[in-house]
Amino acid sequence: MDIKGIHDIFRDVSESIPGLNSFAFGWPFDRVRGADPQTGQEATYPRVFFAVPTATQDTIRQQDTYAITLFFDDLEGYDNQGEYVGDTQLEQWANLQGLASEWVQELKDRHLEREPDGMAITGTVTQGFDSFGGTQRLVTVTLTFSIIVTASCS
Repeated sequence: MDIKGIHDIFRDVSESIPGLNSFAFGWPFDRVRGADPQTGQEATYPRVFFAVPTATQDTIRQQDTYAITLFFDDLEGYDNQGEYVGDTQLEQWANLQGLASEWVQELKDRHLEREPDGMAITGTVTQGFDSFGGTQRLVTVTLTFSIIVTASCS
C-alpha cells in the first residue's frame, strides 16, 4: 500500500464519523489556511488534518512503516459561521479527544479487522493537546502513531 492508499483509508474513516466535518492532507503549516490544500474546499470544523508522513522501507519483510500525525482541530471560541461558542478549552479538548478515540476505533474495526488492508498499528497511539494554533485560534488534539503496511512494490 502506498501513501495514496493510506490517505484514502484515512479520509474514508474521517467521513464515517458524525461530528467530524472535513478532512485535509498536507504539511502541518497548511492547517492555518481556510481551505484544504489538496482540494481548495473550505475547511469546516471539527476536522481531521493528516500531516505528510515519513516512511521507512523494510525490503527483507516487504513492508513499509509510516510515522503518522493526525490533527483533530476545532475553532476555539467560535463556530464555522463566526458565532460565539461558550465551551471551555477543556470541554473542546474532551470533545476532540472523544472524536479522535472514535476515529482510531473505526480504523481498527473497519480496516484492521473486518476488511484487512494489509495495515496494522504498531505500538501505542499518543495523544497531545494544544490550543491557540494559527490565525484561526485552533484547539487541537494530536494523534501520533506508526502503521505497518505491505510494501506497494515487491
